[in-house]
Amino acid sequence: MNERKPCITIAMAVYRPNIQWLQEQLLTLEQQDYTGKMELLVWNDSPQEFACEAFLKKHLQSMSWKVLTNGHRNGVTRAFEALTQAADGRYIAYCDQDDLWAPDKLSQMERVMVQNPGCICCHGNVRLIGRNGEPLAPTIYPAPLDRLNDKLWQQKTFYLQNWTLGCAMLFSVEAARKALPFPQMVYHDQWLALYAAFHGGILFVPQTVLSHRMHGRNNSRMLAGIQTREEYYSKKLEKDSGLLAALLDRLDTGTVYVEEQRWICARQAWRQQISWGTWKQMMSVCRIRPGIIVFELLLRWIPNSIFSLMIFFMRGLKYWLKSA
Repeated sequence: MNERKPCITIAMAVYRPNIQWLQEQLLTLEQQDYTGKMELLVWNDSPQEFACEAFLKKHLQSMSWKVLTNGHRNGVTRAFEALTQAADGRYIAYCDQDDLWAPDKLSQMERVMVQNPGCICCHGNVRLIGRNGEPLAPTIYPAPLDRLNDKLWQQKTFYLQNWTLGCAMLFSVEAARKALPFPQMVYHDQWLALYAAFHGGILFVPQTVLSHRMHGRNNSRMLAGIQTREEYYSKKLEKDSGLLAALLDRLDTGTVYVEEQRWICARQAWRQQISWGTWKQMMSVCRIRPGIIVFELLLRWIPNSIFSLMIFFMRGLKYWLKSA
């Protein structure tokens, strides 16, 4: 049986982990019912603070594993980039340090890949839980499956907003390596989602494959690391601009992002100068992301103290909506 099943590399990045959550995650990896070979590659991004090898020796009994590090912090995107480069399996399953995988996560997703040979990536559904495992939301899918699996919808949506999760993906290692290097202005899952959208599409499936723990240190939380207006511009506007440049340079995007190019130009012009002309530019692209345009139109007059409060309440509102 094992010989017929391809090897799957589980790629986990750890950074100052919550010990209990990491132990629970490792247990769900060992409980996978996949009958093929599994290998665990762990990138330790806090080597001076976390004795990863000793921890794995203590808490993993039946799974082969290897720890990678270069002695200093690299950040999540570079960590997963290194893990992708080192993967030996046919498929790579990206893994967070604090989630809970369903026992049949890998077997379900590998079956989907075999049944759809043109697919380079499948994405399972995810339920959201809180710090103590309490349920927050039964799904992360923002639309029905037929819409999610429309390639143009994927190409448009994942540039403007990434809601995919790397931990819910099973990706062809060959394809993931072709997506290297990962642009550093976004997380690995957003770039992989966009790469897949232009190379056959991502196949979204209805099966719930894991529970994703939401907490204050999630890298994917709303407007992470932003407290001031200048931080917003450097981490949001410049990120959007840099990602679009990477897409146009590295992928065959055709005319998909013509409107988005105008959207970036208008936002950059408004940041540099408030005028009747730049206001008209902003209004002409408002329909692409109305919320962002209105927010940035107001942003030039908002004091930093008020801006910080707005960010705080926006994050709280998003958490409340997920919990409702």
